[in-house]
Amino acid sequence: MIKQIDLHDFREAFRQSDERRNQFSYGALEAIFDFYESIEDDTSEPIELDIVATCCEFTEYDTVYDAMENYQPEDMPIEGEPGDDLLEIAAKNEKAAIEWLQDRTIVLHVENFGMSTGASALDTPMIKSIVIADF
Repeated sequence: MIKQIDLHDFREAFRQSDERRNQFSYGALEAIFDFYESIEDDTSEPIELDIVATCCEFTEYDTVYDAMENYQPEDMPIEGEPGDDLLEIAAKNEKAAIEWLQDRTIVLHVENFGMSTGASALDTPMIKSIVIADF
């Protein structure tokens, strides 16, 4: 017997769990749900909702740097020289870190709508955090 759920039902399943309600942010749950839906679309096979398995398979990190602390990649290229603008170095290294992670696992970007230079708050998605598949 299969019950089809939508994003709201998926989020509610986590929110109703005493142990797992704070495991992922609101946006991270959407990213995971979208990932599962894409697998279902690609395979034409339903995926069983298993909250504990999802929590074991994925970890949300506030920043790509937090995720990289778990991997400690010595082979990740770092761009920048002493005296370079720190924001430019951080932006270049964040992109390299995300690419490094994507070569090794599944990386889901969690979007948060917020302000950036020259844009309104409603039309500029910004990566707030990332979700990494733990394998």
